[in-house]
Amino acid sequence: MKRIMKRRLILVLLVFVLFLMHGRNQTTSGDGALLEFINSFFFSNLPNSHAMGASGVHPSAAKSRVLIDEGLTASGIAGRLLFIPATGPDGYHQGSPEDEPCRGFDERQFRHVLTRNMAVMETEVTRQMWADLKHQQPTLPDDPTYLLRGAGATNPIQHATWYEVVLFANLLSIQGGLPQCYFTTQSKTHPIDANNYQDGAYYCDFSALGYRLPAEGEWEYVARAGTMTPFWAKEDGYNPLSCSSCAGRLPALRTAAIFCNSDSGGTRPAGTTSPNPWNIKDVSGNVEEWCWDWYRAEYPKGAVTDYHGPSNGIYRVTRGGSWLWSARACRSASRMSARPSNRGSGSIGFRLVRTLPYSK
Repeated sequence: MKRIMKRRLILVLLVFVLFLMHGRNQTTSGDGALLEFINSFFFSNLPNSHAMGASGVHPSAAKSRVLIDEGLTASGIAGRLLFIPATGPDGYHQGSPEDEPCRGFDERQFRHVLTRNMAVMETEVTRQMWADLKHQQPTLPDDPTYLLRGAGATNPIQHATWYEVVLFANLLSIQGGLPQCYFTTQSKTHPIDANNYQDGAYYCDFSALGYRLPAEGEWEYVARAGTMTPFWAKEDGYNPLSCSSCAGRLPALRTAAIFCNSDSGGTRPAGTTSPNPWNIKDVSGNVEEWCWDWYRAEYPKGAVTDYHGPSNGIYRVTRGGSWLWSARACRSASRMSARPSNRGSGSIGFRLVRTLPYSK
């Protein structure tokens, strides 16, 4: 008991220090370093149980997320990040069951084990976040948003290419005093920057502590939040007749996602829909989200660990559906893709994650 009280006291003091730092508008390396210490100090000694709940979620998940959810962020620009634990040795089922209405041919289920704990942005990256980073890192391209599809400062960025998103991630890491994740060489000695971000070769250091796109399997794990239904929200009205319609009655999904049924004609401010069970917002709808992986229709066979997709391809994966698409595209297992140079008619955006420096 004394040990628990001591840790809580230290946490209170650290949060107070972070508050004072924000009060002085310090949004560079200080916040990132402080979060690293807090993450390592408080989470490295959580119960190392390999027992999985019925949902396939590590039992320490709820406790861990509460601590991050109390306002600890890695950067004043990135907003709130939530702690998502690794799956544990049993992994989770990626893909959809054969009886899921309107499933794609490319969603055959497999067991996926994720070994990295993550900090995940609560919302999609917004136009304000882009503007804030641009102010600090002028080599970032101008906001690419198609304004007719959502011009508000708190609306998610859209119309951004995959290349621009990768550059944004590296610049955000620099701004936070964190190691960069993206490189032009397999040796990971030449980071992606404003001079080379459209040149061709791209490599990701998934062990680096900076900002990056989620791998496709990480994205689905976070979106499901322990659920196995088509959406994290239980929508009883979803069936083969309603799955592709923009006029059907899908009341539960309407509270969880901005999709064509919402009659929005574009994006809405990020985070205005209900969060999933892990408090992540807009994983269904609003904008599709770029992932790291090259798209390939065939998933791996059997159980795999930390799968990052094929080594090459033509299209990069996007996930989550958007304001433009019907309910079927907003399913947790739904897979879409686009050329990395594609801007998506104002329907593709992104959120970033960070690998945390400890494992379970």
